[in-house]
Amino acid sequence: MHCKGYFVETANTPMYHRHISENQLILIGKLLIEKMGNRAISRVTGLTLKTVSLVINDITLHALEFNALMVGKAKVGQV
Repeated sequence: MHCKGYFVETANTPMYHRHISENQLILIGKLLIEKMGNRAISRVTGLTLKTVSLVINDITLHALEFNALMVGKAKVGQV
């Protein structure tokens, strides 16, 4: 409290500053594993192409953190 800072659980993860649900993020990860393109993922999820591209970029940059966050929540292998 003395530093007046806020610490967010999702900091340094693909969920940080995103207004999409965790289920949508899991779906993007699953579709990416199935080798769907960004445009196809955008159509399936209803998100814009820019949002999907940014999420995929963040997933690849934070692959270890994304895997740790999603372990047990998604029935997929390691990303």
